[in-house]
This record gives sequence, C-alpha cells and structure tokens, in this order.
Amino acid sequence: MPIQRRLELCAHSADTGAVVIEDDFENDFLYSSTPTPSLYALGSGNVVYMGAFSALLLPGIRISFMVLSPALAAAYHQMKDTFAQTASKTEQIALCAYLRDGNMKSRTKKIRRLYTGKAKTLCALLAKALPDHPVRVGENGLQVQIETPMLPDSAPFEQAGLALYIVKEKSGKNIVVVSPSAVPADRLEEAALAVAAALYKAEEAAKAKQSKDIY
Repeated sequence: MPIQRRLELCAHSADTGAVVIEDDFENDFLYSSTPTPSLYALGSGNVVYMGAFSALLLPGIRISFMVLSPALAAAYHQMKDTFAQTASKTEQIALCAYLRDGNMKSRTKKIRRLYTGKAKTLCALLAKALPDHPVRVGENGLQVQIETPMLPDSAPFEQAGLALYIVKEKSGKNIVVVSPSAVPADRLEEAALAVAAALYKAEEAAKAKQSKDIY
C-alpha cells in the first residue's frame, strides 16, 4: 500500500475511532526499494499489527502475534483470560529463544534471497516466452508483472490451473501479476510457458469479445 494511502487510512482511523487490523508481511521481503512504514508505526494508536510465523518457518507452527498500543493492550489484558490458548508451550519457548538469538533475521534474509532468485529466473523465462510484452520483477521481489495492452479474460488461466490477479492502472495499462514462490525451481520454465500460453489465449479471447461488442 502506498505511503499516502496509509496516511489517509491512519487519519480516518483517528477521526472515526475505527480499529485497523494490519498484516504487512511482504515488507520483510522488499529488496528493490525501501520498506514503507507500517500502519502501526504511522497510526494513531488504533492499529493492531498481526502476524504469524508459519510462512517464515514451518506451516505446522501455528503461533501468531499481535502488537498493540498501550490503550489496546490494556483492553486486551482485561479479556485475555476468556480466550483459549491452543499454541504449544514447548513451541512458544523454542520460538522465543529463536527470536532472542537473532535467528529470524538470518532466516528472513535466506528466504528473501530464495524468492528473489526465483522471481528473477521466472522474469527472464517470461521475457523470452513473451517477447512482445514488457516483463519485470515487482518491488516486493515476490511477484513478476506482465504488461498487456488489454484486460485479458481470466478463464484461460483458470483452465490451466494458474492463479493470478490483474491490475488495471489509471494509465490504461493492464498488469498481470504472478508469483513463483510456490513453484519448485526445476519447474519454473514449465510455469513460464504455461503462463505465456494462457496469456496469449486470454488476449485472443478478449480481442474476440471486443470485436463482437463493436459489431
């Protein structure tokens, strides 16, 4: 979320007393730009910063956390005994030691290098498969962005089993965003070819629909 939009949201929270729940995990993986300050850091005390460790460590670690302002922390402590604690105490102690010893920082750097490498590889493969489309790595390093002259039909992607989202920019450009994070490194070329084939098919479908609408 751009810094201006974050400031607007913080101002709205301050004016209305609304509580904002924030999950800003992607900031840990930025590599081509300076991380944007979190809403919690910018906020008026009405922001709850939440997160979990399953993405960074192991999916089986079901331990989450909240960072609260003093006022919200006081309200939470009045009610905390009504919540059931399901996280393993042994895992909590082990995680505490892991964080205390600085291992999370090195772990984040390792994952960032892995995702950055996969995104750059996928970007190069897509640029080769789509020579007539601008392709670039997104700022967060997790995604690859493909420019397309028209808003493509999503059906060909769904039929190919591909998950993506499409951003329509004010400039008129349409951006197809794909992420390689869940794709094994040895299947990135296969994934790039599948994305390229689906995009061309989607653009043809969009052209056909556009022509039909005109006539």
